[in-house]
Amino acid sequence: ALLEVLKSPNKYACCQALNTIDCLEMKSSPELVEGLVNMLKSRQLTNEDRWNLIAGALWLFEKWGITPGDYDMKFN
Repeated sequence: ALLEVLKSPNKYACCQALNTIDCLEMKSSPELVEGLVNMLKSRQLTNEDRWNLIAGALWLFEKWGITPGDYDMKFN
């Protein structure tokens, strides 16, 4: 269900999904990583998104020991 939420155009729903994944201490899986990468790559990111979506996703990547550059993602 959380993977479907990450596909939502509603950025607040996506942010809630990221928080839920973190709070439930879900382990990294190829499906979750793909969902996060697709969520970030499929939307136009604003400065506000930096504090919501990007920060949440980067925290999960760090927690899981994943380098965003391995997925052709770079954040300033």
